[in-house]
Amino acid sequence: RDWSSDVCSSDLFAILGARLYYVIFNYSYYLNNPSEIFAIWNGGLAIHGGIILGLITVIFMSKKHKVNLIDLLDTLVIGLIIGQAIGRWGNFFNMEAYGLEVTDSRFQFFPLAVQIPEGTGTVWHLATFFYESVWDLIVFLSLSLLIRKRARRHGDVFVWYMLLYAAAIADG
Repeated sequence: RDWSSDVCSSDLFAILGARLYYVIFNYSYYLNNPSEIFAIWNGGLAIHGGIILGLITVIFMSKKHKVNLIDLLDTLVIGLIIGQAIGRWGNFFNMEAYGLEVTDSRFQFFPLAVQIPEGTGTVWHLATFFYESVWDLIVFLSLSLLIRKRARRHGDVFVWYMLLYAAAIADG
């Protein structure tokens, strides 16, 4: 089957969902700056919105192509979790999604902490983007092993993705 046009559509909807989610949760800013709503080059994509609209698109595509949704989700979450692991590094480059300030100089080193510009200097903060990136890599490896296991049931990989990803964000 040639799914290339549908894959492009699902990518577009995932980006749209990521932006829409971000705009909704920063509604007051975008209410006052409506011309910035489409300026994704200035930042502002939220993974949860991408996952939600991406999932809706996958449900639609599975029905359109008569593909078992659970099997499709089992396959897609492998790419999703590695994408999340890589995407967390965007938080580092954008200097966002970091943790509490680290004031003890003994703990001011990477990978435990990162320097974030604040005011005229920099301040050390916990490197939470890095912690989640490592966790996502562990989940990726675990799911990659699980998907190869012949005795697994349909949906196991997807359910494990949901459980393990939720475990990472439970404190977030």
